[in-house]
Amino acid sequence: LVTPLFSNSSVFRQDFCKESYRDNSSGDFSLAKGLSGKSLNVWMLNGRYLNLEKDGSIDNKNPGLIVLMMDEVARRGDFTWRDSFAIDEFNPIKEGRDFSDLLSWTTNTFDISGDSWVHTPQRASMGVSFSTGWYDASLLLVGPKSEKKSKFKLLAFGTPFTYNVWALLIFTLVATGIVLACVENGSKTWEGGYKGLRNLRFSDNMYESFMAFTGHINLKSDRSSTRLVTLSLAFFTMIMLAAYTANLASFLVMNRTPLTVIQDINDIIKKEKSMCIFDASASEERIRRKFPSAILVEKETNENVIEGLNNGDCDYAITQVSFWREAKVKTRFNRLCNLTQIGDIIGPAEAGFATISDAGNKCTSFIRDILDVHFKAMVEDNFVEDAWARQVEGAREVTCSAEEEIGKLDEGQKLNLDNTGGIFIFHFTLVAFALAWSICKRSRNNDKITHDVVDMHGPNNSEVEMQSPNNSEVEMQQQHSLRSFGQPHHILTPSLYG
Repeated sequence: LVTPLFSNSSVFRQDFCKESYRDNSSGDFSLAKGLSGKSLNVWMLNGRYLNLEKDGSIDNKNPGLIVLMMDEVARRGDFTWRDSFAIDEFNPIKEGRDFSDLLSWTTNTFDISGDSWVHTPQRASMGVSFSTGWYDASLLLVGPKSEKKSKFKLLAFGTPFTYNVWALLIFTLVATGIVLACVENGSKTWEGGYKGLRNLRFSDNMYESFMAFTGHINLKSDRSSTRLVTLSLAFFTMIMLAAYTANLASFLVMNRTPLTVIQDINDIIKKEKSMCIFDASASEERIRRKFPSAILVEKETNENVIEGLNNGDCDYAITQVSFWREAKVKTRFNRLCNLTQIGDIIGPAEAGFATISDAGNKCTSFIRDILDVHFKAMVEDNFVEDAWARQVEGAREVTCSAEEEIGKLDEGQKLNLDNTGGIFIFHFTLVAFALAWSICKRSRNNDKITHDVVDMHGPNNSEVEMQSPNNSEVEMQQQHSLRSFGQPHHILTPSLYG
């Protein structure tokens, strides 16, 4: 069935007066089977409880609650509807109308308006009639949990950083300790082979590297490369320590700050707190009529209501029992289990399918009476509750217990490599430069010694003899130069200075 939204050019509502006025004097007429063999024209809203394929057809594997309810009532009433239905989308802002306008148009145009229509006196006065509902539209308040129960956590001190940041931090401190040992030992590290490595003070430098993360650095050296590594380590640990301290303090304050105790909607209004609510809906109409001074933040969908609360657009949210039953187990709305129902239900209500109230023109009220018979039976034999239980379990992504702790840092709040990667790169760059400096310095020292040896031998032996009265003294100087490489300068040969 195709017709433009809010168009009066086509009407698909059928005449059922012959069926409704059937003589029942013999007592063989059953209202439950009053539509047996008939095909009804049904309208449905493309929304949360209707699942469609990409081509717009109904997803038969998971059709959604609206189709499940319609199929079951049709099975019990022995009528059909799958061959004659319409599906529309509706945006109140775009259309410039509210949901009551949509309800009025759909019930005047189709035999059944299949959605979770909230039963209200105002809508009944518009000529709309409702069967027993399958959706609990009672209004409730949702807000952050006010109780924070202390729970011992052995590794709570590690909360400010993610695991990969801790791992990289430990690796960085170990690597820095090794580099400090190498550059502090100087050229003996690179020339001494295995013996040179054995002389490295790994334990001492590793200790100093890890102590730096506590804010204490006690490294003193006259080597430029060591000073550069020490400077980089000091700057690195200053940034990391400041980030750790700030994030840990934020975590502790967030866990200890008491929330304002709110018991019901009257407390919210008195404290002038705001509430997100579904725009242009029956819920908004009821709240504005009953609580005219309430500060309401309008949202386009029920989903946006809870998202608005999480994003800080409002202090609390007003939603419906059935929607919250499903939303509270989804990570999209309640991944930290920090939202809960506040107080009692604001006002009871039910929602379900609707028809026009017509007992004499086309007798559409007859359809309402038959739907009501079957929905009452479906509630009584738990078909509706079982369908809802499957819907909630199928959507479950989180399980929140009564002891669930709130105020904890999730992965998005912890400092990760996106936040700290720059300081790691900066530190590793300076350490690599210092290491390269130490190696290059050793290479320059080798070149200098080689040059000195060549100068001492000279171009020929006669020149050496002319410049030195004693060849043995030159040989002793040469041997001293070769032995002195990498040794402290105060160690001298006795033959030359003795």
